[in-house]
Amino acid sequence: MYTKIGDTCVFPSLDEYQNWVDGLTDEEHSEYTFVPTLIAQNSEVRADCQYDCKKWQTALNRFKKDFLNNKLGLSDKKREAISGWIETMQESCESGIFEDHFTEKDDKGQLSTYSWGVDEVHDGSFYVYLLLRNRDDINENIKE
Repeated sequence: MYTKIGDTCVFPSLDEYQNWVDGLTDEEHSEYTFVPTLIAQNSEVRADCQYDCKKWQTALNRFKKDFLNNKLGLSDKKREAISGWIETMQESCESGIFEDHFTEKDDKGQLSTYSWGVDEVHDGSFYVYLLLRNRDDINENIKE
């Protein structure tokens, strides 16, 4: 299933997360929107949460605090990658860009993706997410 570390729910795989979501009632689902959720597989990291706050800066600072926690069991490589991506998110938001998505194929046809956003879902509430898939900066099988 998942491990709860502090307020963050850590799932071992996307399938485990999907099974958990499928089992939630509508009321539980809306309640868990505000729970930081992390899925960290070998070649993929998904992190997201919705925050009640007035500024995107506060939401991004809370996101950073939630997902750079040493207790989450992330490898140094993944934690460094997430930290770098959060810095990129901050710099982009300061320039007025609140989301970015990119997918490319490598020589073997493998898709590499990043996607992130800081979305104001309504006044006083921000949804922050980060997806990294098959990227050298998080793939544990690639030696540094």
